[in-house]
Amino acid sequence: MPQMVRVALIYSSILGITGVIAGAVASHGLKSKTEEQRNAFMVGSNYQLLNSIAALGALAFSQAVKTTNPAAAKRSLIASCLFLAGTTLFSGTIYARTFDAPKALGKLAPMGGYLMMGGWSCLIAAALAL
Repeated sequence: MPQMVRVALIYSSILGITGVIAGAVASHGLKSKTEEQRNAFMVGSNYQLLNSIAALGALAFSQAVKTTNPAAAKRSLIASCLFLAGTTLFSGTIYARTFDAPKALGKLAPMGGYLMMGGWSCLIAAALAL
């Protein structure tokens, strides 16, 4: 297994398990936070879970077509990496802001969203390469 694929698989799995933990924290552990903060934290958790699965799916697809369609495989591997980077920025920023990180950090969330959109765009490009 190529190193990049291995790293993406491990990172996707870490995002998945920490997304479950974040959901539990949002539901049961943020009693001292406002409802708005708890809701924002849950949004971060939901996006983290969804995009960890998207990253795993893109990764699986890249491995399934790597010998028959290298262009589609490369695009879907890039998609997986974009999902991972975007999720880290988007959800991580939301979590940090919930715990009173500087407001300027909030400017990273949209960049994370753009990276996640880039991941979906790369999957479209991979499908078009089939």
